[in-house]
Order: sequence, then C-alpha cells, then structure tokens
Amino acid sequence: MFNVERSFTFAVLVFMFIAILYGIRRSKSGKDVTIRAIPGFVAIEEAVGRATEMGRPVHYSTGSGVITAVGAPESLVSLDILAATANFCARYDCDLIVTNRNPVVHTIAESVVREAYLRHGTAENFKPENIRFVSELQFPAAAQAMGIMEREKIAANLMFGNFAAEALLLAEAAVGLEAVQIGATTNVLQVPNFVACCDYTLLGDEMFAGGAFYSRAPVRLGAVWGQDIIKLLCIGLLALGALLQTVGSDSLWQILSKYGR
Repeated sequence: MFNVERSFTFAVLVFMFIAILYGIRRSKSGKDVTIRAIPGFVAIEEAVGRATEMGRPVHYSTGSGVITAVGAPESLVSLDILAATANFCARYDCDLIVTNRNPVVHTIAESVVREAYLRHGTAENFKPENIRFVSELQFPAAAQAMGIMEREKIAANLMFGNFAAEALLLAEAAVGLEAVQIGATTNVLQVPNFVACCDYTLLGDEMFAGGAFYSRAPVRLGAVWGQDIIKLLCIGLLALGALLQTVGSDSLWQILSKYGR
C-alpha cells in the first residue's frame, strides 16, 4: 500500500533519477554539458609546473580509503585525480611520489602512474620505487609520509581522499617545506585543517567532480550536470519557503510536514 505521508519524498527521489538520467542522455547525445573550472583542480597543473621549475618532486597522498569497504568512493575519485596528476608529471618530466595506506590502492596507484608515463612515451622516467606503501596504521603512516616529504624536499603536496587526524600532520609538514598544497576530503572534521594549511581546498562534493573534470567522460559529465539541477531545485524550495514565511504563510511547511516524512 502506498504511503501518502511519504509521497513528496518519493516525488523528489523520482525527480533525482530523471534529472541524472537526462543529464547523461544529454551528454551522450553530444549536446554541450560543461562543469565549472574548480580552482583546486586547475591549480594541480600549476603546482606540478612549479615543482618542475624548482627541480623538486610532487607528493600525492591517497588517504586512508579502501576499494572494497566504506570509503571506496573517495579512493576511486582520488585515483582519478592521481591519473591526471601523473599525466602532468609525465608531460613535464617531474618526479611524482605517491604514498598509500592500503595494499589494494597501492597496487592500483602504481598501475595508474605507470600508464600515464607510457601514454606520454616516457616509460623510462617511471620510477616504481616512488609509489610507496607506508603503513595501514594511521600515525605510523603519517610519520613515514612526513619523513618522505622532508627527505625528498617536495615542492607540492596533493591530498585527496579520506583523511582523519593525520591530515593536519601532513599539511603542517608541507607548510614547513613551503610546498604548494591542494587538499580535499569528505571528512568534515578535517576540512578546517585543510583550509588553514592548504593553498586550495575542495569543499563538499567538489572532490567527486574531479573524475568528470579531467576525463570529460559523457556519463560522468551528465551525472554531475543532473546533480546540479537537483541542487537548483533544493535552492528553489529554500527560497520559496523563506519567501512564504516572510509573508506569514507556512503552506510549504505544512505540505512538507504532511507528505515529506
């Protein structure tokens, strides 16, 4: 039996599916589907270029995420952004050091970086020893990564993925080396630490747009476009609710209370 009290929630869910599917269909048909250039992503190439000019390596951390459990989305997106970073490093002949905390992510990261160098015809510049598995334990991994950053005198520190208390340790270590820093995490408790220490910090789901931003894959672009339509709907409902409350009407609140449980 259909639950009338949840009809509004059901309608919103249907709208979400339609918006995302329409965005994907629109993108696949060849119509213009663009997403804005997020400064944090644009700055990755600039950071690699600066490191190249200084003759110092780039450090990339995939965080503590895994592929087969909670945290997989962050890890997959981080690997996408790693692929783009590796492309820049291969193009500019800049050393890239990657630290990983998960054996599976480590293996995939090595393959991603190797493929980037092969794609640019510079396979001889790929250094497997620069793709480093540190530790599955939080603070030992942070200590090893900090030591690597200090010894190698990195010029750029890129952190994308799931981070906890080690986020501030890594960021402060890079600050001491005057490295350009770009960070993104879904852990809202660590976002302030990134904001305080990083030159660029991606907020909220901006990190998940990274794969679409760099790959330009129609499905990914269409999905992001559809999600933006959903956000516009939410903003519209908020604005309508605020306007109705201003004129003394709570009709929208009554509808949501009755049908949006």
